[in-house]
Amino acid sequence: MKTNAAKTETQLLGYGSGSLSIELEGQDLKHIDEFVYLVVNSVEGTEADVKQRIGIASGIFKMLSKIWTERDLSKALKTEVFEVMVISALLQNSEI
Repeated sequence: MKTNAAKTETQLLGYGSGSLSIELEGQDLKHIDEFVYLVVNSVEGTEADVKQRIGIASGIFKMLSKIWTERDLSKALKTEVFEVMVISALLQNSEI
């Protein structure tokens, strides 16, 4: 297994702020202040996570607009598409 320096980032966790200077394969790794892991924002917490989930679900809903207006598709099929595509994105990794 090999670490890809171009895809690797560093983050300083804990109290206070600072930066890291880590080099891999002769390249300085990019330092970031926040990241999203399993759709949970590491810095802003739950409120930002909820806003992000709503944004993702809303985007998926809009991308499927042709399905919602299609007269040849049943309401049952549209409901199933909604639950599978939109609701699952909204509730990903949530405890219900």
